[in-house]
Amino acid sequence: MRVCLLAFIVFLAGCTQSSKMELEKQIALKNDAPEKFSVDQQKFEMIPFYRPYLDYVSEQHSIKGNRDEAFSSLVVQPLSKEIYGNIYSFQNDLFFTTPTKLDKLQEKIISLDEQHKEISAALKEGLEDAANLLPAEDFKNIFDSI
Repeated sequence: MRVCLLAFIVFLAGCTQSSKMELEKQIALKNDAPEKFSVDQQKFEMIPFYRPYLDYVSEQHSIKGNRDEAFSSLVVQPLSKEIYGNIYSFQNDLFFTTPTKLDKLQEKIISLDEQHKEISAALKEGLEDAANLLPAEDFKNIFDSI
């Protein structure tokens, strides 16, 4: 009986690892690189921020319970480091609550990646419209995220 139980646990551990690897192979983002552009001598960089969310999804498929710490370390902290240059936790922030519906999150990430060209065009159009109203000299980062 103990041998069967041990074999079953080893089998499950192998399934969890292989399903995580299959998920990573399955989802290849087409739009993962930052895109730099200028509008009326103002420089912008659009940064698709999909990969950290996918990393969170792939890691969390095998974990049950509290996922707040993993979401903070994989998504929120890298984003705050990129934006502010420091790591913040954004605890109790309505915009950074830990996602619990991983399948829906994964679907949204894939959908955003597929629609990236349209999203990018809309953001550029908005920046072109605003550039005359909001002249600035410094560099702007735009994060395309969930």
